[in-house]
Amino acid sequence: MDKQLQTKSMSLISLLTLCLFAVGIAFGAIVLYQQLEVSTANTQVLAPQAYAVSKLEAEKIAMDQANNELYRDSAELANETVHAKLVYVTGNGVGFTIDNGLGYYSGKFNQTYDNKYLWRVDITTFDNGGSADYWYIIDANTGRVIGNDRSL
Repeated sequence: MDKQLQTKSMSLISLLTLCLFAVGIAFGAIVLYQQLEVSTANTQVLAPQAYAVSKLEAEKIAMDQANNELYRDSAELANETVHAKLVYVTGNGVGFTIDNGLGYYSGKFNQTYDNKYLWRVDITTFDNGGSADYWYIIDANTGRVIGNDRSL
């Protein structure tokens, strides 16, 4: 009889151990799921900027472009001002400036640029009595000049 009681108590202990082991695995799976879910949520909140080219980089790209213009004489018009605006192009080609509050951008964009960020950079070169204006559209992801005052 002792042997039978000992066998029953061993199987009860084994069953209890197995149940506790299963509960531990389930609890671990729940904690892991929650950690992954929180990690994914934080990744979405802390997503990188929607554009890779900064305002200063866009201004430098535009100045380099302006200095390479065929009729640009930097000695004659030595002073310059540079202003860049970040523009978001919606799905229907309408642009909105977004860097200094939301504003409507008067130009209509090609469908190629729908749902993208672009920099509109305006450059004015001037000196005593003379001035010249240039503007460029720069892809905010690649830094490529995609338009200027002569091509659009």
